[in-house]
Amino acid sequence: MGDSPQRLTREELKEYEVRYFSKVLKVLSRLKGDKLIMTRDELAKALEEYPNKLREALLRRHRATFRLEEVIAEARLSRHTPQDDFFLQKRATIANNIRTNPSKYNLYARPSDTAVEEALLASDEYKELMREKEELQGNTPDPIDIGATNILKAKEEKGLADIEVEVLHKTLETYHLLASIMK
Repeated sequence: MGDSPQRLTREELKEYEVRYFSKVLKVLSRLKGDKLIMTRDELAKALEEYPNKLREALLRRHRATFRLEEVIAEARLSRHTPQDDFFLQKRATIANNIRTNPSKYNLYARPSDTAVEEALLASDEYKELMREKEELQGNTPDPIDIGATNILKAKEEKGLADIEVEVLHKTLETYHLLASIMK
């Protein structure tokens, strides 16, 4: 969860996809046109290996699914930061000062909520508070952007894992079918 998001260029993404799909396509390396060319020994070896490959792919898919759920939950939590609590508390303090000492802000003795809000927004204290908040937020990346990037990355990982599982599952079915034909 401590990983910082990485933005991939189109070239890096294509390279990643090529590496990933070259692994998946090794599964289909026995295809020549529409024909599957394989000896009985190769088939027997494949039938021994593919359940393990499928198990590993299922585990990767499970991890990717878990990671996606984790990233979505993290994105929900990251929208609220402890800094927000600090600034809300300071804002409430300024609003309370306006209510307790309205004459300082050129308000009547019992100002309305609207008048307090307007005085709050016009006050130098609030402007200073907002300037501090902007400075702090300028130094930290927007959590919503990071969350969205992480969610997209996790969805992509899960999608690729789903494809891998499907390809391996279909290949294993094909090998079982081929084995039953060759008997």
